[in-house]
Amino acid sequence: MHPAVADASVAGKKGEIKRESIAEIIILKSRYEPSTKLAYELMDHAKNTIDPVATSSEIHLVKSLSYTRS
Repeated sequence: MHPAVADASVAGKKGEIKRESIAEIIILKSRYEPSTKLAYELMDHAKNTIDPVATSSEIHLVKSLSYTRS
């Protein structure tokens, strides 16, 4: 996992070109701030460590999210 990532979630999203694309929500560790540069760095990290097909079409960097008990 990239050092900036505290937690992450991905979901399939209906795409116009591909039938389905990847959308990500990344919760950052407290010492990191959301930025375009970091978003591209995280996308490159996924391509290089998982698979080039794992490229997201949408990425949201957040400081926190509320969780529900399930």
